[in-house]
Amino acid sequence: MTYPAINAWFDEYEKVLKKYDICPRLLFNYDETWLEGEQTKKKVAHKKGDGKQIREKQADPKEHVTLGLFTNAVGDTLFWNKPLAIFPLVNVPVLGEEVLHMFNVAGSPEGWINGPILKTAIEKVFVEELEAYRASLGLENRYALIVMDNHSSRVRLDEKKLLEEHKLVIFYIPPHSSALLQPLDLQPNGYFKREFFKCKQYYHREDLPEDSQEYRNNEMMAAKRALSVALSEHVQKSGWERTGLWPVDRHVALKSKMVKADPSRLPAVPEGRKKRKLGPKFTDGTILVDGIDLTNADPVVLDEQQKKKPRTKNINKNQVDVDLT
Repeated sequence: MTYPAINAWFDEYEKVLKKYDICPRLLFNYDETWLEGEQTKKKVAHKKGDGKQIREKQADPKEHVTLGLFTNAVGDTLFWNKPLAIFPLVNVPVLGEEVLHMFNVAGSPEGWINGPILKTAIEKVFVEELEAYRASLGLENRYALIVMDNHSSRVRLDEKKLLEEHKLVIFYIPPHSSALLQPLDLQPNGYFKREFFKCKQYYHREDLPEDSQEYRNNEMMAAKRALSVALSEHVQKSGWERTGLWPVDRHVALKSKMVKADPSRLPAVPEGRKKRKLGPKFTDGTILVDGIDLTNADPVVLDEQQKKKPRTKNINKNQVDVDLT
């Protein structure tokens, strides 16, 4: 990232804010974080004399669950869009009522966000909450804006429809700039991870398998408590201030050590970078809101959980290429 690139981005950002007369209460950031336990590292030793390697078996990684979060530029807790929890499951997990009340639930093969899920999350779930929030503030005719990164899942959004029908503008930060311009990354996500591991100790039980119903419910209850801190008013506002996105101050970003004045000093981009391969999609953007599937508005039958097998190096030729950078 260079001074000219960041300056140019802030020029466009300020133009969009002015063009649509965006007020800070209708300025949002969306990003993902995750729940993932520690993983035992593989240890390699050499036996004296014969040079043979002795390897310790590596423990299986913990279940990966993605959380999709929104933050408000003024930390207004009156706006509350339920966090989105994406499980690495084939079937809908059996979750407690308290968890379903706190989280919207979806699934994908590896627990990551994808295009159909994000499309439902923004175009159906978020838009409905936004309309209610506007009405509560008497701002029904004002435009709103979401700042987000350039993850490949964003291409499925119908930005024209969102703008024309819902007065919602999508504005992207430059590639590889999340650590500089993503409000959620600058404060709330860090707070969440610290608080989550503290809260997790309260709910932890050694006798529960990781794919059990009670284990998942305990994990999500710990996440709920952690989010009450991570999405508090002062933490949300601090994230926006540390990016310079609100109050708007480009000098906050430009003085960062990550911004280079000379483009020639930037690290070289590796050639021939391969796209990560994922299996077929869990569903076409299904998200459960209070246990209801928004795709067909019918209650979802909770089937037995079928956890996806751990990722291996053997990649199926029929899998789909998805760029997760």
